[in-house]
Amino acid sequence: MIVVSDTSCLCYLALLGREGLLQGLYGQVFIPPAVAAELARGAVELPPIQRVLEAGWLTVRSLNAPARALELEAEIDHGEAEAIILCEELHADLLMVDDHAARNLARKRGIAHIGLLGVLVSAQRSSLLGGTLKPVFEELLNLGFRASPALIAALLKEVGE
Repeated sequence: MIVVSDTSCLCYLALLGREGLLQGLYGQVFIPPAVAAELARGAVELPPIQRVLEAGWLTVRSLNAPARALELEAEIDHGEAEAIILCEELHADLLMVDDHAARNLARKRGIAHIGLLGVLVSAQRSSLLGGTLKPVFEELLNLGFRASPALIAALLKEVGE
């Protein structure tokens, strides 16, 4: 499976200390240079993010046609734009992205996508989480992640919590 990620999922997983879930779920994750740069800037203030940058399962892949990403930047940020273009260039199976506008654009372009909450649900279903999902969601919300209480409740119900 070829998986490309935007910055947000990687940062929050690092802050949760659960970035290793991605290797268990997907084996390898690709990011474009703009996402690598965003992670590096984030690691200055939030050192746990550095673990993601040093992970052997994370691969930075340059775009074949970086100008294509510039065309998307009227709608989404640079990292998200490069991630979408990298998905198309690699014929990726999945894009990890949380931003609403980027998810909509990915959907319009026929790119399957998953957000951080979906990744955590997948990890729970694959028995990689090592416990229940509710405390992980609570910790995530305490870190500043935004999700509606109704969505959180629906996902917890879906996994039987």
